[in-house]
Amino acid sequence: MDGSGLPAAMRRLVSELASLPGIGEKNAIRLAFHIIFKTSKDKALRLSQAVRLARDEICVCETCFHFSSGGKCSICDSAGRDFSTVCVIEQPLDLIAIEQSGGYKGVYHVLHGFISPIDGIGPEDLKLREFIKRLQSDSRIKEVILATSSRIESVATSNFIAEILKKRADKFGIKIYRISQGIPAGSDIEHLDQTTLRNAIADRKEI
Repeated sequence: MDGSGLPAAMRRLVSELASLPGIGEKNAIRLAFHIIFKTSKDKALRLSQAVRLARDEICVCETCFHFSSGGKCSICDSAGRDFSTVCVIEQPLDLIAIEQSGGYKGVYHVLHGFISPIDGIGPEDLKLREFIKRLQSDSRIKEVILATSSRIESVATSNFIAEILKKRADKFGIKIYRISQGIPAGSDIEHLDQTTLRNAIADRKEI
């Protein structure tokens, strides 16, 4: 036992849960109590197996870098998508939010972050080089939509990408757009309501 009065096994569970983003120690304790005392052993086992299976099998799409179970993701592998339009986003959660808004039928490219010098994150740490290669190799792409969040680092990342693309727009034969204004300052794409997000994409402005 330690000062918390919890057995070692529970302290370990709480510690692992608390290490997850947005959980914190108090919520971790609540979750641990629920798993141990409110959940059947079979359900707890299924949860454990689901976590292990997801960790072992989930990777990133070889084309857009969204979540995948191998090779291409379901969006890049769908014949029903518009491959002439690519929406550039920061993270997979943004893709999920846009898909749920129901207003976009193109494909995506996930950067997996944004430029943040103070955190030591530069352009080379994003999936930007891969995006340029994608534009070079896929002649179907005619339109690029920059759909980053409105925080300062995200806007700077969007501007950086826009400058790179504008220099190559004629060569690639593409038009570059940015989602419309009206997104609250500092807001993440994943937290926008569906109507705001759908309208922001529909009313995109050419750069």
